Amino acid sequence: MKKMNLKTFASILATSVLTLIIARADGAFAAPTLAGNWGCLTTGVFGDVADGINFSLAQLMQFTISANKVTSGVVRYHISGQLCVLPVTGGTYNLNTSGVGKLSIALTIPALDVDGDFPCAADGFGLGEDVESVTETFDIVVADQQTQFGMVGADDFLSGPGASEANGDFSSIIGSGRCVKQ
Repeated sequence: MKKMNLKTFASILATSVLTLIIARADGAFAAPTLAGNWGCLTTGVFGDVADGINFSLAQLMQFTISANKVTSGVVRYHISGQLCVLPVTGGTYNLNTSGVGKLSIALTIPALDVDGDFPCAADGFGLGEDVESVTETFDIVVADQQTQFGMVGADDFLSGPGASEANGDFSSIIGSGRCVKQ
């Protein structure tokens, strides 16, 4: 059996100590970041519990994050067989050292869906017909070495014109999903 020399032992020890410093026992991230391109699927329910009318919804999302800002992207919002394509106009995120935080995505709402027979703002989001923008805010948790994150609509999920009368608390829109780094 070959003996380990002092230089090799010191190198292994230094690597082990560095590994323990980076991968802390509490799961904290050394430098939380979501920079890059992301693809997401969120699903949920839109409706009024009181009147018993509910519709399923889904959002296919692709966006780019640079630094702490969402810089571009598109959201394909599917509800009741209708499709509204919403350009991403901006947004932000923040994370604490354990990888938990918030993601806000600013969207432009088209007047009508892709085939022109469904008012996206009024029927798709339950807002006024003249509303042209909205911001969706999600509570998020980062996983799998910052290559994925789970998300659920935050307390004040919608903000912007038309969302203020309910203080953003739209119980009629419930959504959650997962994002994967592309």
